[in-house]
Amino acid sequence: MKRTKQVLRVLMSVGFAVLFFFTGYLAAGWSTDAETRKALWIKEMIETHYYEEISPDDVYTVIGRELLDPYSAYYDASAYAELTNANQGKHTGFGFSYYPDRTVALVVLNSPAYHAGLKAGMKLLFFAKDGVQISLETTEPGDALDSLQCKEGEGVEIGTDEGTFYCVRSAYTQSYTEYKTAEHGYVFTGEKELELTETEGLPFPEKTAYLRVTDFLGTVGEEFATLMAIFKEEGMKHLILDLRGNGGGYLTDVQKLSSYLMKDATENRPVAVIAKYKSGKREIWRANGNSYHDYFSPDSQIFVLADEGTASASECLIGVMMDYHTVSYDHILLATENGVAKSYGKGIMQSSFRYRDGSAIKLTVATVHWPVTETCIHGVGVREEDGCIAFSSSHTDKQDATLSEMIAYITDQLA
Repeated sequence: MKRTKQVLRVLMSVGFAVLFFFTGYLAAGWSTDAETRKALWIKEMIETHYYEEISPDDVYTVIGRELLDPYSAYYDASAYAELTNANQGKHTGFGFSYYPDRTVALVVLNSPAYHAGLKAGMKLLFFAKDGVQISLETTEPGDALDSLQCKEGEGVEIGTDEGTFYCVRSAYTQSYTEYKTAEHGYVFTGEKELELTETEGLPFPEKTAYLRVTDFLGTVGEEFATLMAIFKEEGMKHLILDLRGNGGGYLTDVQKLSSYLMKDATENRPVAVIAKYKSGKREIWRANGNSYHDYFSPDSQIFVLADEGTASASECLIGVMMDYHTVSYDHILLATENGVAKSYGKGIMQSSFRYRDGSAIKLTVATVHWPVTETCIHGVGVREEDGCIAFSSSHTDKQDATLSEMIAYITDQLA
């Protein structure tokens, strides 16, 4: 994000001086300067599509000072192509991220790091390649990896407090879901096409399945459908839906997942999300279907796990379940590390507009609202004071003790 905004600032600085003096001339289409034409196009996109009113005189100032919002950004052609591939689950790299204290934050499902055995909560100590070892005591992990100049197909030893893992930088397809019961579990793996792979289970209550969704991107809709079919085939009754760390994605995927989770909805395609634009336009996003009762019985219970990383599309899905009485607040379990138990609170949506040279600008274009009550949780989230149940957590916890505590709570509720 930092890099794209720097590019935007440079682009604007080139065009602004010309724009101030020749706006009328340029608007007539006589400009021969490509960057100036692009600057005018960006100005037009903001004035037309940005979800809040910005006067023409303020557009330049707002962009130059990066004051739109944290989610609007400019991408050059290569960065936008990379973003598009990433949103489709296509990546090249190792597949993990880390906190400033060098603790592994996330290991992407089906990534090289995932298959190497790296896990969230491990402390990064060093990277090594071809006999060169770089300690992370004084070197930032990203800088250390850059200095090793690891190309695609080359491997790095990742030293942690739990041992050393050999990881090869390579292209991979990300998967987005994980399913477990007391007997076994499933994830999607594969080099070219994702395939269902059996894994170990966890001590969940009887007839209860755990389903983790990491993002609303890529193949998440197809994966979720496959796992819900397994849920039904295995005679499961209750569902634990883990949205912790799920920062959102596409509303089209909310439409897919919502279809299974609308208990009191009566339409064949119930409303899932409402988008409201500054023009007054209301856009209705409907679920792809309404099949809750094909999978759940009248006494089934669903529990949602969330935290401050649960944002945007995942909060929309929570809104779907709340408004159609699939869950109540006391069935939303919030993990918190800083004492504030809430989801992120992102109730706005972005759209991307592509320029003819392949570059693009992403803009916040609307507020998003729950389907029945039209609640907008932007800047608020779902909170402990709403009635959600809070659990303390730590990003250094390798065993996910928070999940164990949540399972104990759910077990008591189902007893």
